[in-house]
Amino acid sequence: MATCSDTLAIIRRSRREQRIEDLLAFYPELVAPGWGRPRRQINLGHGNRIDLLFARPGRQLVVEIKRGRVDLAHCLQLERYMKKLARPSAICSGILAGRAIHADAAHWIRHKRGRVVFKQLGRDIPERVVVCCACRKAYDARFPVCPVDGEADRL
Repeated sequence: MATCSDTLAIIRRSRREQRIEDLLAFYPELVAPGWGRPRRQINLGHGNRIDLLFARPGRQLVVEIKRGRVDLAHCLQLERYMKKLARPSAICSGILAGRAIHADAAHWIRHKRGRVVFKQLGRDIPERVVVCCACRKAYDARFPVCPVDGEADRL
């Protein structure tokens, strides 16, 4: 039986992942520049849900967000999602986002030859962003100026 503290810990972890998903859905250029806005929480049935799905003609990009370390099970989950979405006329690729990556998962990704990539939260994907007053692009709050136009004014 779960205790109250167990339940609170689960809620906190799921909210952290939800917060990152919200950030990436609102500012998709942080994870997939040039792809436009993603669809969220795509139900594939049997409890399978894609966090973010980007699409453009002939291409799909699945983004799975993990609050901790990405392991081999997460890689296989992403692969399952990509197979369900596979179409002869569309290329499907994926991004696994997490705080760190297990060696087995990194090895698996290397063998995918660019079809799947890992992006580290806090390094490749910022967790705190600001928005440039001039270009309205979101960027890592640790940067002193906007990397797009060099502006220092932030919203």
